[in-house]
Amino acid sequence: MFDLSTRCSASISRKALGMVLSGIAASSFFPTAEVRAQSVPIPFAGLLAGGGAVCSASLPVFAVSGTGAKYGDGCPATQATLNAPVALATDTFGDVFIADQTYQLVRVVYNGSPALAAAITASNVQNPGLVPVKGNIYTIAGGITATPTEGTKYCSQAGSGVIGTDTSLDGCPASQSEQGPRGLAVDADGNLFIASVSPDSQIRVFYVGGAKAAALITLENPTITSPQIGYVYNIAGGNSSAYSGDGALAVKASLNTPRGIYVDANENV
Repeated sequence: MFDLSTRCSASISRKALGMVLSGIAASSFFPTAEVRAQSVPIPFAGLLAGGGAVCSASLPVFAVSGTGAKYGDGCPATQATLNAPVALATDTFGDVFIADQTYQLVRVVYNGSPALAAAITASNVQNPGLVPVKGNIYTIAGGITATPTEGTKYCSQAGSGVIGTDTSLDGCPASQSEQGPRGLAVDADGNLFIASVSPDSQIRVFYVGGAKAAALITLENPTITSPQIGYVYNIAGGNSSAYSGDGALAVKASLNTPRGIYVDANENV
């Protein structure tokens, strides 16, 4: 397992562009993929091609066998399955966020942010009492197994509980939302911004905390008065894959397959 806290520079958050997706099968034609650090010859997330490691039974494994989308959650990151990781981002704690194109979700190799730990737990409502462990991997957004319809906006898709704000299940615990991640960026408070191409082209926020992100979320979503930690919210696009809406609120605009994304110190995106 690659220990980001001891093997990397303390300025890892400034070197997100130095991280590379390399070495193996980064497409839906292969069951596994690796994410590597540029200067380190071993993977720190993902099984080696043909690998079959199984997380220890003593660890809180959420997907205990197979090679499915969330295989290895709660395990050391090198024992998880990835499939076409297309983007990376890091925060100031060295937590590594991974956009998985084929599995349509975002995962994180946890490295110690207390705020992120709370957000991971809140996102994974199916695992109450979850306490993230450094070096282990967790799904934080996406990965639902069915696409909700206009009439099923419940986050759990079970006809009860928390109701999402749209059919992509914004306003829900992020692991219960639908995602098509292609680009990632992190702000100074550790909030994760996701450029998504499906189900609708949009920019969304995995909320970890902080006043600036909260102000942006509530500005774009007047029905949201207090963003919930570990939930996901749309802040731009989501109406159709098109180009329209300049001069209006960003959620009223249409985007077309956004991929690159950056957030500055003033929360301009």
